[in-house]
Amino acid sequence: MVPGDRRYRLGPLLGRGASAEVYRARRGDLGIDVAVKVLRAGVSGEALARLRDEARILAQLDHPGIVRLVDLVSLEGRPALVTDLVDGLDAHAIAPLPPRAALDVVAAVADALQRAHQRGLVHRDVKPTNIRVGRFGQVRLLDFGIAWARDREARTASDVIVGSAPYLAPERLDEGTPGPSCDVFALGCLLFELVTGRSLFEVRSYALHAARLSGQAWVDSHVEKACAPLSIPIRALTMSTLAFSPQDRPSAGRVAELAEGMNASGATLRAWARTFPWPEPSATGPLSGQVLVATPLVDLTPSMEPTLEDASQVATHLRLARPAPAARLDAEDTHSDD
Repeated sequence: MVPGDRRYRLGPLLGRGASAEVYRARRGDLGIDVAVKVLRAGVSGEALARLRDEARILAQLDHPGIVRLVDLVSLEGRPALVTDLVDGLDAHAIAPLPPRAALDVVAAVADALQRAHQRGLVHRDVKPTNIRVGRFGQVRLLDFGIAWARDREARTASDVIVGSAPYLAPERLDEGTPGPSCDVFALGCLLFELVTGRSLFEVRSYALHAARLSGQAWVDSHVEKACAPLSIPIRALTMSTLAFSPQDRPSAGRVAELAEGMNASGATLRAWARTFPWPEPSATGPLSGQVLVATPLVDLTPSMEPTLEDASQVATHLRLARPAPAARLDAEDTHSDD
């Protein structure tokens, strides 16, 4: 590539979701490596609206724990969102962590969420695969594609649930306007997974998740048993974030303060990262190796006429219609990471 050449050379595949693939890429004119989220061919107009919304949201947020927007482009007909690259792995791939390192991750994510909440945003899909941990201990919260905001172009209908089943707060199963406390519940699920190496709610469907959320006692006893080797403050923090009543959960900012100030055993995240055998990305996708010319996609101004989810995309976008008694909560969680 020559200077001034606004092209992207797509490299290894970093992740794949229901409507998009994420590649490591080199932007020619800047000579930098970036992450490129490319929509698959033939996806719905709703997916494009989500991509534009995500770009707008990232442009509003300036926080070291949130990926930075670089570009919103069309790569020879493929809409793509370009962000800074965190060379590492998602949190799911590195669990379990030493308690101190796990708290460092949670503190960074909680602080990023507090910034989003202050801007009127609710992420709605906090989970280990949406958290990137870098080789030098960096932590970035990814994927604001289904984040809730009042001025979104893409609108989720009022009778559907979005998100990944194992990380949904109880109140999310009867979806109204989501609140910041939904993200805090997911933080508790994240902390549990980071210190134990397994998901608290090992389910793949909303129906099974609803059954698990039948009472606070099951969660408390399960956390107490699985986290018995850990300190009392860590167990207490985990259970407070997993309170069934939203008003009983701490704010994301308070979670960050508690996690940062807590004494815990084991290496810090930075010390752990220095000794971890980080693998080189080797997975490939259909666009790996291609050099694609970038042109501006659209500005970041929301449409005056918001669109509704296409009903045919129910499974793809991890949602289902109300009413939501357990017998009806049977849509499979596709575990989308885009």
